Amino acid sequence: MLELWSNMGAGTQMIVLFFLLLALRLPVAFALGLSAFYAMWSIGFGLEMAGDLIATGIAKYSLLAIPFFILAGTLMGSLGIAERMIRFFRVLIGGLPEAWVLSAPLSACSGARSAARVLPLLPPSAR
Repeated sequence: MLELWSNMGAGTQMIVLFFLLLALRLPVAFALGLSAFYAMWSIGFGLEMAGDLIATGIAKYSLLAIPFFILAGTLMGSLGIAERMIRFFRVLIGGLPEAWVLSAPLSACSGARSAARVLPLLPPSAR
């Protein structure tokens, strides 16, 4: 088994270790971090550069949009803003069931939440 492990490349070892740590029920963030640190250590990459790599990865502002988009969708769903937007567009359009299509890009809700909110808007024949 040890010979098989030593014949694998660092990338393959990292992926195997990641899934092994997930199987041990370690959180995904820790499994990713530990497997990446192991891969860096196994190829001889200086671990002192890890902090610099993390800082440069965080500095990409376009990646910050993803968690803020999720946060906005969660807040809009939990505070009832999404339902108010749907009611607004129903009044604006005249009660058509397509009003949810107009509010979906603005609400930033997940697909499951949007689908759950759409069903009451549809006529019974379309459900």
